[in-house]
Amino acid sequence: MTVARRETVGLFVFKIRTCQKASGGSRITFVSFLTDFVEMARRRKLFPHEQNRLVVACSGGPDSLFLLYLLWSCRAELGLELAVLTCDHGLRPESRQETHEVRQQAWTLGLPCQVRCLNVPEYQAEGESLEMASRRLRRQAYIQTAVDFRAHQVALGHHKLDQAETVLLKLSRGTGPRGAGGMDWVSALTEDVDVVRPLLDVSPGEIREWLERWGIHPLEDASNYSDRFLRNRMRHEVLPVLEDRINPEVIQHLADFSEQQRKLEAWVSSEARERGRSCIQDDELHLEPWRFLPEVLRERVLMGWLQDQGLDMSTVTQKNLRQLLDAFRSPVSYARRWRIGNLAIQVDQDILSQDEHLQPPRPKVLPLQGELLWESLHRPVRISHADRVDLEVSSYKDFQGPLTAFVRPPCKGTPLQIRPPEPGDRYSPLGLDGSVKLSDLFINGHLPAKYRSVWPVVVCGDEIVWVPGFRVANAWRVEQTPCLQITLSTAEG
Repeated sequence: MTVARRETVGLFVFKIRTCQKASGGSRITFVSFLTDFVEMARRRKLFPHEQNRLVVACSGGPDSLFLLYLLWSCRAELGLELAVLTCDHGLRPESRQETHEVRQQAWTLGLPCQVRCLNVPEYQAEGESLEMASRRLRRQAYIQTAVDFRAHQVALGHHKLDQAETVLLKLSRGTGPRGAGGMDWVSALTEDVDVVRPLLDVSPGEIREWLERWGIHPLEDASNYSDRFLRNRMRHEVLPVLEDRINPEVIQHLADFSEQQRKLEAWVSSEARERGRSCIQDDELHLEPWRFLPEVLRERVLMGWLQDQGLDMSTVTQKNLRQLLDAFRSPVSYARRWRIGNLAIQVDQDILSQDEHLQPPRPKVLPLQGELLWESLHRPVRISHADRVDLEVSSYKDFQGPLTAFVRPPCKGTPLQIRPPEPGDRYSPLGLDGSVKLSDLFINGHLPAKYRSVWPVVVCGDEIVWVPGFRVANAWRVEQTPCLQITLSTAEG
């Protein structure tokens, strides 16, 4: 560390250890504030590892700048290894200079800093607002920077007023109980990186008072006062009226409400996961047992299942979910399809599944010894010679596991083939008098609806030999060995 930097850091340390602010007629030192913050962070497990690599997203504004100095001040107590990210959104002429000033602040504290130019206007999607485009591009920058620094978390400067605004905005737009909880202290950014919001219990007034007493001058973004953005209108027009005309403690009450709502939501979600297991099989939601759950758990189980199938909840309104819940209130005895948000789903025989529109493969010749891939299911089909029939191996278990049959070899010059089902397919399974439609067999055998159009059928000429998961054809039963063993394996092999 250079002499100039060491002197600057030393002066800041002196200031924070001697600095006080007024609070209810008493004086609070920053050291006591810091002690309370460290205790809160440990209690909430905001930084769960012994050593935590953390990226601090800093715009240079008061909130993120205070967060940077706060985390730097308690880095030893919380085991923090810090790096800084600042973004130039390309929306204002002065934004480039502001990123340089943030980098200087980081350099003063001896921290690495990455500057990312987002150029929001260039990458704004059609129909996407500037706010949404900025948020999306910032999120990508968080992920990329966390990867670059091998960080566990990205810290954001959202505070108590931001939480109040978020709750009011979501309630105004028609959110459900989950959205009423506002922002979480910790939420997943990717499988390996979390977003952490350590300031949710700190007011913007406190932040500005500490910065003023430290002699630190944050940057001011004029766009934060523009009524062009919805959040600004909530902050500068709606909340002041509520504070002035309804209750001056409205921000604190909204923050307390969101905290209680998140606790309740955590319990409900846990119950839904536990009790919803009986309704979900093979990635399908069985609606008959689902209807016996309490209404609040039905909604959570459905939402959880939809998210597991890849639904982006930001594309769904509470009205969409209510319509879906109403549609499933009574048994759905015929095939129906829906699109909810970015996800296509279908119900058949009262079973809800993803409508994947699987593409049936072309028919293929089966080798008498070897393996081929049935592409639609990503499952290999293996064929080999066998000296005996193993009834245990060939017994039906479930459609997701390996399925095996033993059949007599075909006549010379007539190869076995594998193909998808065709309209009018029927055959005579072993032990059944007469023939049965393949479509009826699939429904009565509970083959998942999404697989029925691509399920493999083993044939010899026009004659069905075997359908995986069902009995071999009566005419292809094994009467003497050696015979052929055919297996539809799992996707993993």
